[in-house]
Amino acid sequence: MRKLISILAAIIFSATAAAQDPIFYDDIDYGGTGWNIDCGRENPRLEDFNSSFWGGFYGGCYAGPCNWRVSSIKIPKGCKVTLYDQFGFQGNSITFTSDQPNLVNVGWNDRASSIRIQGNAEPAPAQQQRCGGNVVFLNRTNRTVYLYGLKVSKYQPSNFYMCNFYIGPIAPGQPYQVFVPEGQALNFSIYESDCTYNRILSQGVYQDCQAVGQYHTIDF
Repeated sequence: MRKLISILAAIIFSATAAAQDPIFYDDIDYGGTGWNIDCGRENPRLEDFNSSFWGGFYGGCYAGPCNWRVSSIKIPKGCKVTLYDQFGFQGNSITFTSDQPNLVNVGWNDRASSIRIQGNAEPAPAQQQRCGGNVVFLNRTNRTVYLYGLKVSKYQPSNFYMCNFYIGPIAPGQPYQVFVPEGQALNFSIYESDCTYNRILSQGVYQDCQAVGQYHTIDF
């Protein structure tokens, strides 16, 4: 009988699940049982399969997602899904605006105990165009200056001992071009001569796309 109910529930689900509703699955990669909840609605208490009521229906949870069961989610454009690890939208939470095929990867597998779904989600911020760029250092002094720098991931700390990263001399009035690769930042310092016991004339950071067409002038 339970098997028949499960089959009927799956048929009803597949026929009625709206394309614009989030769908919650109890396996990764959208596997296992799936449930849809209308965008704009919320479930403050996911059906707890450990309760006396659901204890005899483990694997069913026909009324909606089960507590500690959600492992992947399909989220249509315009919806925002927030998972909470306690009932009533309490405890720790995490918010998604796009499909999540594997909640293991974000530490939320089999963890949700309540769900809030909002419609008309704010659009995700546009990703920064991936590119590399050139910074042109222009020495407007009457003497040669010396450039030190290091190309690193933009997410690494920027405190380095620049004396170890000599790039080259910049002659008076001569542009000196440095390419900053995609996804990297150039941490630099410019000294009067070599870096040992010499005055720093300029220092800073240029990041890949921000470096495009930039001129860094040296004056003193």
